Amino acid sequence: MLNLIQPLTLIIGSSVDSVINANSIGLFLIITCLFGWIFLGKIEGNSKIYVSIYLLGLLFLILASSSFPWYLFEHSILGTIQIPYRYLEFSAFFFAIIFAKPCFIFFMRKLNLTKSFAITTTIIITLFSYWVPVKEMYTKVEDATPTQFQKIKNSTLPASILNKDNYNDQFNCLIQWGETDYYPQSSIAKKQNCDSIIKGIIYANDKKITNVNIKYLPNTIIYKITLPSPETLNLPCVAYHNTYVKVNGEKIDYKISSRGTVLIPHSILKSRKIRVEVGFDPGMGYYLCIVITICAWIIILITGMRRKKNAEEK
Repeated sequence: MLNLIQPLTLIIGSSVDSVINANSIGLFLIITCLFGWIFLGKIEGNSKIYVSIYLLGLLFLILASSSFPWYLFEHSILGTIQIPYRYLEFSAFFFAIIFAKPCFIFFMRKLNLTKSFAITTTIIITLFSYWVPVKEMYTKVEDATPTQFQKIKNSTLPASILNKDNYNDQFNCLIQWGETDYYPQSSIAKKQNCDSIIKGIIYANDKKITNVNIKYLPNTIIYKITLPSPETLNLPCVAYHNTYVKVNGEKIDYKISSRGTVLIPHSILKSRKIRVEVGFDPGMGYYLCIVITICAWIIILITGMRRKKNAEEK
């Protein structure tokens, strides 16, 4: 985790240069960060709300950098936050709200534009300011003509746009990060364990089996397997805290194999033809967040409708 955190000065520098990468929020928003506090006291109406929004932007900017002591939380539950620079998305969101206020006032009062025209102009300027740097990067990628994808670790090849001739090559390249990020230590301790999980290899009494019908559903994998006799079944599903297993519709207590995956003892498999369902239950916290989100949107809609009605009555 610590290797992915950049100093605050680098984030500010990348933003000032309008560099397109994960450590930049852009020139306008970093100016808002550095000088936006000057305008907070001049905002009419809900100035306290804008102060809170500005402080949230600063907070997430600090959280995304090495200015926050992440090393103190490396071995705690916060250590699972793999890439802290993603907090810049929240920082950019809050700073964009602050930046939009003076822009809107400028268009409406100084230039005396209509509301619809001001919004349209803002959108056009925003899209154009995004398109210019992206076009430059796209041109570099478009002009690159590598003969192969990265297959050797530490080799450097230019980027390439996929086409019908090189599309399949992307599946042969070495992937250093991604598919094993959230594997337990037992799954990545040995390369053969890791490879067998990624390839979806199923073992019955430590022997590879292939006569399997697999169905993928949201948070669920269903295996239909025919065994010559009841055997210990080792599935390529990493066993997490909220993982559950059902055999022929009945929930069972599974074990964890040496490769960190679901292991079903032969004593549970009482028939040759079995249907195994392995799923992940996200827990009550997940559903609670969904309820909170729905309620928040309902409150926002009701509040907006009431304000519009009150404005029309006045």
